[in-house]
Amino acid sequence: MAAFTFVGGLLVAVQPAATPVGLNAIVGLIVYGRFPGSPQTALQSAGLVAAGGLFQILLAVLIRGRPRVDRALSGLSRAYAELASFAADLDVARSGLPIAAAIDNAIVDREFSFGVGVAGPSAQACTSLADEARRIRLELLSLASARSAARDADHPDAALLATFERLASTVNEFLADVVDGLAHADVPADLDDVLDAAGRVIEELRRVAGAASDAQLIAARASTAAAALAGQLRAVAALLPDAVDVMHRAPWSAVRSAQRVSRGGARRAEAIVGVTDAELTFHVSAPTVEVLRLVDRAGMKSIEGYFEPIDLGADLNG
Repeated sequence: MAAFTFVGGLLVAVQPAATPVGLNAIVGLIVYGRFPGSPQTALQSAGLVAAGGLFQILLAVLIRGRPRVDRALSGLSRAYAELASFAADLDVARSGLPIAAAIDNAIVDREFSFGVGVAGPSAQACTSLADEARRIRLELLSLASARSAARDADHPDAALLATFERLASTVNEFLADVVDGLAHADVPADLDDVLDAAGRVIEELRRVAGAASDAQLIAARASTAAAALAGQLRAVAALLPDAVDVMHRAPWSAVRSAQRVSRGGARRAEAIVGVTDAELTFHVSAPTVEVLRLVDRAGMKSIEGYFEPIDLGADLNG
């Protein structure tokens, strides 16, 4: 029973989704253990439970399939897919809220994937990729706004609009490569080439925007956002190799994770006990303590049957 409970508790370190499995298994063992039965009855019950579990596993594999990568990379892949889709349109009329929601979900997935296999530099890279996704979203929104303003100007600059079109295409291609790398836990072979192409288009946009004389404000906004976007794309390309370097845990690493969780919980419990003890400790003066001691002595003597009078004044003076 102790060994079974210990193994069920370790499922917390494997994955949060596995926690109900261990909890229900322990509850089932406790409940069924209270009913006497023959070995044959126990084997029949265990066989039915095992058959039901295997059937559920089969359904999960057939319907959903096995995920190609862990939860953190899957969440980031969906977030960057939203960014790539927005970059392809680069239209201010399109809402950026789905991108923000996908990035927030990716951050949640990152927080819950610590027991799936993401650790060390990979975990830090995944966190940084989520931060870069937020920054890229803002710059894409700014570029979409500048593109819309340039299109609606009294005298639209054809060269500037054409450069915006190429920028949307190259940024979409780069982000699509990032999505593919995150989805397959690998670095695409042409990632650097696509990054260079996007960088050249961004530099062209800044040059064309600087030469636009009829829309200086629009050009300045586009140039600033494009420069920031170039740095963010380079940062994503540098972070991707570490992010996809998922270090799958050895079987004993779950034990180490459980030990870290237990030690952290113990430290927090000690802190709570200390604070509670401090709050519940009565701070009284010395005379009050002495009076309480005398009252206690009087009560004890009454209980023991000694009813002789007590000279409290003498005790206090003594």
